[in-house]
Amino acid sequence: MNHLGAHLPLPINHAFFDSPIGKGHGKQPARSLPPHDRRTPVERARDCLYKLANRVFNALAPEGRRTDVEYRDSLKRTSREVGALLGAVIHDRLPAGPGALVNAFERIKNTAEPVTRRGVKLSDLLAQRFEIHLTRLTDKELKTLRTNLTVLRATTEDLGARSQLDLLHTKLCREAERRVFSAGQTELLPRLMQAIQEAQQNPTLAADTFASLGGITKSIMARYGLSLEAKNKDETLLAQAVIRKVINNLLMSGEVSAGDLKTLLAALTSESLAELQPCENAHLSVQDTDALELLVEDVAVHRGQATLDDFNKAVAASNDTLPKEAAPVSADTLRHLIDVSTQWKALQKHAAAFDVPVAPDTGKKLDALRERLTQLTINEPSLKPLKDHELPALLKTLDVLPVPDGKEQIARTMKTLQDNSTRKIGESLPGAIGLLVPEQTEKALQTLAQLEQLVTRAHGRSDMLQDLNHTGGDDTRNFEFATYGPVFKAMNEAQLESCLKALSTPFALRLMETLKAMGSELCIAGGGVDADPRSLAGSRLLAMGQVLLGLLGEAGAESARRVNPDNPPAYEVPDIDPSRQDPAIRNAVRELFPIPQ
Repeated sequence: MNHLGAHLPLPINHAFFDSPIGKGHGKQPARSLPPHDRRTPVERARDCLYKLANRVFNALAPEGRRTDVEYRDSLKRTSREVGALLGAVIHDRLPAGPGALVNAFERIKNTAEPVTRRGVKLSDLLAQRFEIHLTRLTDKELKTLRTNLTVLRATTEDLGARSQLDLLHTKLCREAERRVFSAGQTELLPRLMQAIQEAQQNPTLAADTFASLGGITKSIMARYGLSLEAKNKDETLLAQAVIRKVINNLLMSGEVSAGDLKTLLAALTSESLAELQPCENAHLSVQDTDALELLVEDVAVHRGQATLDDFNKAVAASNDTLPKEAAPVSADTLRHLIDVSTQWKALQKHAAAFDVPVAPDTGKKLDALRERLTQLTINEPSLKPLKDHELPALLKTLDVLPVPDGKEQIARTMKTLQDNSTRKIGESLPGAIGLLVPEQTEKALQTLAQLEQLVTRAHGRSDMLQDLNHTGGDDTRNFEFATYGPVFKAMNEAQLESCLKALSTPFALRLMETLKAMGSELCIAGGGVDADPRSLAGSRLLAMGQVLLGLLGEAGAESARRVNPDNPPAYEVPDIDPSRQDPAIRNAVRELFPIPQ
């Protein structure tokens, strides 16, 4: 801030390039003159004459000129004293006792007296010198200074020293923020651009990618100690404020276009979109994000109106297809009711996220629809056309739009579907197990993939029945026991022995290990984002490996039960080590299934 030094020989923020943490702290030692015994007599005489001439010049010079020299010397020595103080705090070398800090600031005050005599406030001088030194600290020094300064501020009782520490803390926060924003623009930009590209093709994946910005930001904040500000507050709010500022900077610089960013914002949930609004409790000094705010407001208004329009259309479609008198509703009507419930919940979430009221007539329309549904029913023909993924949505819809005996009918239908799934699995098992030989690798993988789809569907239906019957969540082991157990129990001794032998061959074990290893690799590559194609492919390979492992466990358990029905010994599944993979199986998997890179 050179305006503070407009009338001064040197601005008070002049950079002397001395050590930012003073001498003796392992940084930038001052250069010294060569030892006297290395200088020639002529050089020593020249140095003496130079010093003598300088004294004479100062004595004969006008008072203003001497004052300027005194001012410069004072400013330079003040800079060194500030560096020494910062170094002592960073390296925890302040002398013991409550007066050490007071003495340090007193030395700075005395050293700076020729500067402050020129009308410069000590607080202004310290603010500028703090800024100069803080910009030259390493990231590690900055973070350590922040940690130690927090302790000092909490333990210092002297009001004057505490005031100076508060000033240092303010400047330290600004410097940490500057570095966080700078690093954020560099490190968040690639992930932000990835989310923008995904928003044009897969909005769900784009929303997950955008959510990952929070983790990256918290890592950057921790690097510079900025997260220390949120120790007893909300670190997430602080990260969101950083993300807002970084995106606004990228928008203003033209590195991200407004059109592309709007496409991404439209892919976010209302909750995520609302997080991009300014927040007073974010603990950042600089939060001007006007450009981003305008885009968020535009997308939010458009979404609110579009969701209201969709709700009204869904209500109208439901009313148009409802029976005029007491009768079962059709599958199409159930789908319209699911849409009404979905849009109603979206309206409520959007209103809550942006703190705006829901249009009053929407509630009246919903109540009128509820009244009509009290005279109607759901039967098996109503549910039969619905797909598996629609039934859980219908269950949630019945919480909003109840239909008499609706959930009970869904439970009966689900039980029928589950019994059919279990029967199909039982019919498929012997043939699938019989293909577990190296010569039939491709056919074994194809059959196993079909079996995995049956098992996954059956497992989902089993979980739904657990929820409907309020018997608690099912786990994989219980599901495998209930699904595979009856199949093996119905086999004779020869059939059971043949299945157990096929499932425990080296080839079968390598197949389990390879599928699990490839699945884990793809899930890791997908970054834990469920919608990522690599995560989806990886999850399926893991499920295929788990089907084989579950079959082996249940076949072995049934064999053990037959040895001693009253006290069957525990069957121990052979050790499955994903590091032991079969290259031939890996190649077969890649040829048969689309594996994203």
